[in-house]
Amino acid sequence: MRLIGLDIIDGFRSQHARETWAWEVDALIVEITNRAWSNEEELRRDYPSADARPPNVTFRIAGGRVLVECLVLFQKGIVLLKKLVLKTAHQASKTCRHKGGAA
Repeated sequence: MRLIGLDIIDGFRSQHARETWAWEVDALIVEITNRAWSNEEELRRDYPSADARPPNVTFRIAGGRVLVECLVLFQKGIVLLKKLVLKTAHQASKTCRHKGGAA
């Protein structure tokens, strides 16, 4: 898949580079760019924990602490990153959001 919005990942990564789960963000990006999902079923097979309501898809990584919100356009082979949300254990009701620039 073609991934758009890497500036969002870069900003999030720079803020959280020292976290023990930071590598999981990079791993997800590598996996997404090496996939070619033609439909929702294929995506769900690879990521059963993803909340997939196409075109909106939310990947949960780092034990559910990081949500990666995307638009997945299967027909065009594009994944557009919308935002990453960090959920902290002691502030489950609050989220820290990082929004990126133009895609």
